[in-house]
Amino acid sequence: MEEEARIEEIKGFLRIDGEEEDITLSSFLKSAKQYLSNAGIAENEENELYKLAVNMLVCGWYENRNPIVAGSNNTQSFALKSIITQLK
Repeated sequence: MEEEARIEEIKGFLRIDGEEEDITLSSFLKSAKQYLSNAGIAENEENELYKLAVNMLVCGWYENRNPIVAGSNNTQSFALKSIITQLK
């Protein structure tokens, strides 16, 4: 999927209008893909769980502006860890 289309999809997920956050979202998108790659997950935009994991990372980073800490009691961290395990 082309990056612009993926950004639009993420903006819908986050309920963001306009283009003022596109640079931030693009950075978060690239970082989320790298994060998953570093976790041993191959990029696969056809896999809905992969796309959800990317969306969760981008959403978490965008809304909280601080990292998701592995091993915390954060519901998002638990869900993301579960998805990464399934994708492996």
